[in-house]
Amino acid sequence: MIFINTDASSAKAWWKAKATTSLLALGLASFSTSAWAQTVVRFATTLPETSPLIEEVYRPWAEEINKAADGEFEIQILGPTFANTANIVDRVVTGVAEMGIWVLPATGQPFPRSTVTTLPLVGGDPARASLALWKLQEKGLLGDEFAEGKLLLFGVLASNTLRSREPITSLESLAGLKVRVSDKNTADAMSALGASPAFISPTEMYQAASRGVVDAVITSPDTFQSFRLTELLHQHLINVTFGGVPTAVVINKSFYEGLSPKGRAVLDSFTGEDGTRRLGQAYDEFIDGITASSANEPQYSASRFDEAELEKVRELISPVIASWIERTPDGQAVLDAFKAEYAAAAD
Repeated sequence: MIFINTDASSAKAWWKAKATTSLLALGLASFSTSAWAQTVVRFATTLPETSPLIEEVYRPWAEEINKAADGEFEIQILGPTFANTANIVDRVVTGVAEMGIWVLPATGQPFPRSTVTTLPLVGGDPARASLALWKLQEKGLLGDEFAEGKLLLFGVLASNTLRSREPITSLESLAGLKVRVSDKNTADAMSALGASPAFISPTEMYQAASRGVVDAVITSPDTFQSFRLTELLHQHLINVTFGGVPTAVVINKSFYEGLSPKGRAVLDSFTGEDGTRRLGQAYDEFIDGITASSANEPQYSASRFDEAELEKVRELISPVIASWIERTPDGQAVLDAFKAEYAAAAD
């Protein structure tokens, strides 16, 4: 695990320290809180409020911002009955929700450059990948993908891996395997490796696996647990990764501009590059806990491809990466920059 340099021992501790600092600093400013009525910020997450990702990452983040706002505004977390992955962009852009988490590949909207994180065997560490994606945005390499809203921060989820009923110890084990996937890059990679990909929504994964519609599932560590796939799929191929899903926290532009100076200052202090760095670290800590609990499952078994087999994988999926570069505006420049920023984030 690569840790980003921080003065706090954890992202949660940093958020708490940040909230205290923001209160002290902003309390000395000449803003008149009485001139501004408290504003509710409807934060559409598309996730159940009991989701571990909400409870361990986003709720602490929102609570510490609310503390620093000191009545200026209040972020309220709303789940999938308010917005889902397919309508979340429209909800935020039109102001139905003031703020939301966009799971970019699931929105149905064009974010071609940002999907660089979903390329197989590229990246892998959430903190470094999140920061690298933010750096690309700062440099203008993501184009106008977020022109309709104000981007607050990125959070790249842990790399997707494969779990199956039977052990996967070589490429031959993948031949003809029916595998659930969620995005084009992963589907193309599985086809290149000899498997048969099937696009299946998260809510249908358990049923598909239990009925034998698929033999294996590719998704993130927390999703395996959240959707109880760990009950069915005990064999885990851990060193062939299929990219991390990019998410973005975006706020409605007009709403942000209508906040008081103090409100904008508080929000700014928890977002941007610094906020992205800390959110990525929080993702790291969250996934570390998930990984540890998975290893304690009674029937859990982890396998790895040796270096010779990994080299075969790289060769077979190289056309997948080349195809992404070709169909993505400035694809080669985006990929090169992402790799460079990802490497730099380890320092």
